[in-house]
Amino acid sequence: IMQFYPMHNPSVYDDLRNDCQQKNLIPFVGAGLSVFCGYQQWPDVLKQLADFIYDCNVRSNVQTMINNNDLLQAAQQIQDQYPRILKELKKIIDYRKIQNCDPHTFHASAAYVLPYLFRDHLVMTTNFDRVLEEVYDRHNAKFGKTVTPYEADLLTQLRQSNPHCLFKLHGDIGPDIHDINKLIFTQTQYNNAYADNGPLMLELPHWFQNKKLLFLGCSLAKDKTMEALQKVTAQNPGLEHYAILACQREDIGSRCSELRELGISPIFYPDGRHEAVRVILERLLEELHNAAYKELQRDTKKCPPNPKRSAALCITPIILHLPDEHRSLRSLTNSANTTLSFPGGPLPALAVWAKAGWSTNLPRASAKTAGTFSGCNQRIIKIYRI
Repeated sequence: IMQFYPMHNPSVYDDLRNDCQQKNLIPFVGAGLSVFCGYQQWPDVLKQLADFIYDCNVRSNVQTMINNNDLLQAAQQIQDQYPRILKELKKIIDYRKIQNCDPHTFHASAAYVLPYLFRDHLVMTTNFDRVLEEVYDRHNAKFGKTVTPYEADLLTQLRQSNPHCLFKLHGDIGPDIHDINKLIFTQTQYNNAYADNGPLMLELPHWFQNKKLLFLGCSLAKDKTMEALQKVTAQNPGLEHYAILACQREDIGSRCSELRELGISPIFYPDGRHEAVRVILERLLEELHNAAYKELQRDTKKCPPNPKRSAALCITPIILHLPDEHRSLRSLTNSANTTLSFPGGPLPALAVWAKAGWSTNLPRASAKTAGTFSGCNQRIIKIYRI
């Protein structure tokens, strides 16, 4: 990892370690740290929600917005067109996914290291799911409070006292959440929350000021949160933040320039090698809290991979995006020589059936349901059309 960008990565790591030792860091957690237990990235969530729109023309327009990365407007259209959106969101971001996560996968995740390294810290996240709550609960380090942007008085108190709490910038989704207006994911909700006098723009400058953030599982693409950070950075020159970030080698130069505007010093790792996040966090823990590091190693060894399942492939759903030519298909493929590619390696496909409009979760692939796969070990297969 250090040799992926020689000189730069080791230098940033040394600074990161020093700030971590001084307890001057706030972990800022993105969606990348939740995928280990089956939660989808936000564009895939919106694609699934878009299928509930009845009008085919509107549905097609929304899918185009998603493909063009106009996610806020796509979410707005879905909410405007489908009144049950919160109920469906709660099904997609089901708390049981993290509760029932395979123990080995849970212990091997980057998220599992956080309570060892940032046990009594404030933690910030833009995620709706409750992965962080579950991880800290299992370490007997339950957050004293979980707060959202619409609790202004409480946010001010917490910011001033700096307790062990979780600040969910865009809201929280769980079985007990019933008000969609407490979330921030549509264009209108973003406009209101990030307006100059909105709840987030009133609070974020205070949280970012004099605090160094460590971005984990974040793409750091330009959005409203990054715009708020950029404003604070401009007002506080010299305030440096950190990120552990995937990148193509040829994009390192341009990404450095973009992140410099945000005051972020990244440690880059090769795109797709997301285990690097866990490796770096473990290294910090080993150097700064060796006893905690040894405890982490003991805990991880207690949950070895299940030999009856592929821990690397079985837990994360495989998503097959069906191309246009298969929208009305009866059989996507019927050849033992066909290979389906997904993270972790190719999978020989004996047969796959699909039907336009299906959004099917298959706990067991079989000819009677949607397909038969060679050596699939009962992996979860998710089939969506695009």
